[in-house]
Amino acid sequence: MKYTRINQSHLIHQGLWDVMLILDACRYDYFIEEFPNYLDGNVVAVDSNANGTAQWIRNTFTDVRLQTNYISANPTIAKGKSSIRMPDWDFDRTFGFIYEAWKHRWNHEHHTVMAEDVNDVFLNELDYPFTAVLHYIQPHMPYVGEHTIEIPTMPGIDFRKYIADNELDDDLKVAYRDNLRYVLGNVVDL
Repeated sequence: MKYTRINQSHLIHQGLWDVMLILDACRYDYFIEEFPNYLDGNVVAVDSNANGTAQWIRNTFTDVRLQTNYISANPTIAKGKSSIRMPDWDFDRTFGFIYEAWKHRWNHEHHTVMAEDVNDVFLNELDYPFTAVLHYIQPHMPYVGEHTIEIPTMPGIDFRKYIADNELDDDLKVAYRDNLRYVLGNVVDL
């Protein structure tokens, strides 16, 4: 398969979208395999400008987008300057409205915000017209798909060492793919 890589920020700033879907920590190699099972259209590989949400936001949304609503399952995105990971960033000065799904739609059983709750906010709680960013936490862990895996996330635990020591590589790949399938199965409901 041949594809052209495009700068993600450039693509976003072209403004040729009404709704942007962010699948947190989504790997292109897995996505390209699963995409045809859920959605139609073309897939373009893009170069992300960061490997974590905080730096990605800083590098991507360099302009004010007051006509854009941001629905976030990721707690890095917070109203005003209340983000734990980005206390110096004022999200209210960047986006027109921020819905903190991580605060209002937290699922205590799964320790995350479920994809269907992000959809529900978008479909039922916002006034149109607007552009919107829907930031799903999946396929990022915790894993809520058909195959789950418990990985401790306490400070001091080396995630990669824990995976290696417990021989969880194959289990982790299966759980990640199931999480991707779970979120894609919800995206098609939009």
